[in-house]
Amino acid sequence: MARQAVTFAICLALLVASCDKSFAQDDPIEDVGDDGGEEYGGGGMDDYGGGGGYGGGYGDDYGGGGGGGNPGADESVPGVVDLDDNTFGKIIDGRHHVFLVFYGAYDDDSLAFHTELQTIGEELGAHKSLLLAKVNADVNDKLVAEFNAGETFPVLLYLAKGTLEPTKYEGERTASAVIAFITGFTGEVGTVDALKPLVDEFMTSSAKASNRAQMELEVSKLAENEASYGAYYLKLAKKVIENGDGFVKTEFERLQRMIVSGSLRPDKEAEFKLRCAVLKVFSREKLENFASPEEEDMDEAEHEEL
Repeated sequence: MARQAVTFAICLALLVASCDKSFAQDDPIEDVGDDGGEEYGGGGMDDYGGGGGYGGGYGDDYGGGGGGGNPGADESVPGVVDLDDNTFGKIIDGRHHVFLVFYGAYDDDSLAFHTELQTIGEELGAHKSLLLAKVNADVNDKLVAEFNAGETFPVLLYLAKGTLEPTKYEGERTASAVIAFITGFTGEVGTVDALKPLVDEFMTSSAKASNRAQMELEVSKLAENEASYGAYYLKLAKKVIENGDGFVKTEFERLQRMIVSGSLRPDKEAEFKLRCAVLKVFSREKLENFASPEEEDMDEAEHEEL
């Protein structure tokens, strides 16, 4: 009997251990976050993820850029901040140039411009001195009244750095036309306001070494978000001193050939595009980005149709 009792106790202990192990494997707490779960995962849902309430565009509760529902002009756009009556004054404070879009969430023209805004965000979202923003005019009456934007949407405004004086955009609603309008005020991506006058002086001076020294002093004062740009300004100025003014165009064309080749990693392509933007600041002639093979094919097709 004693031997049977011992055997039974051992079997019972093994059975309990097996059950505990099974429950531990199925414990939902262990799985939370590993695969972008619904509540706390990296892929996210409305409460904590990238597409919802606290995502990149402030989400449904903070500016109408969140996920869920049918697609509309209120969808978040990379490089563009969603603002509302409560958040506008906390973010727009005169330290940046601002391009502001008032839209109707399901207005046809606003929906059409949403695609153009995505391109604008891709091209200008990295501009250190520029803030791209949009406001849902359907639910932000205070801002609509303040900027007299209660008309046909979308309403596109440039707000001047410092004063926030608005200038209404009246041109074509295409990404290329709007980008030209914005950069007419802000300069290209890579433009540092504090350095541009020094670059202009440097490129027209016969004492470039002295001018570069002045530039170096100004770079040392730049805020952290512009310091990396400033470092390339100095490097480029050194190359111009060593190789002459023609280096700017030669280097621009070299980088453009690599960009349109399609052979670069995304991070390297982004870096080269930034360098080209700074080269445009230095150039005394207008430099045009090269068209990709796909864009050239489209142009040829459109020409044949005409």
